[in-house]
Amino acid sequence: MNGDGRPEIVCGTRNWQYLAYAADGKLLWKNVIYAHSATVGCAGDLDGDGRDEVVAGNTYYGANVIDHDGRRLFVTDRLGPEQSAVALGDVDGDGRPEVLVARTAAN
Repeated sequence: MNGDGRPEIVCGTRNWQYLAYAADGKLLWKNVIYAHSATVGCAGDLDGDGRDEVVAGNTYYGANVIDHDGRRLFVTDRLGPEQSAVALGDVDGDGRPEVLVARTAAN
């Protein structure tokens, strides 16, 4: 994410945040995903700029997409509550990753 070629750590919390840390433990950014606990996340280069964005799931209906610098790009809607899995992959073969999101089945 920070362009140094070393892996970073991204984690979500129950108190509505996603945080990114450099390999040396330095906080790179934090983003408050207001009012809903984090569930799952996945990092990958969604916009082709060579740096990873984070798809940040939560216990509500939308997932956040957070830029490599911690800025929220947008929030999806109508994914259903409790995103339980997220992955990135080039499903249609166009060279760009698509976002795949699963959710807990409704009772």
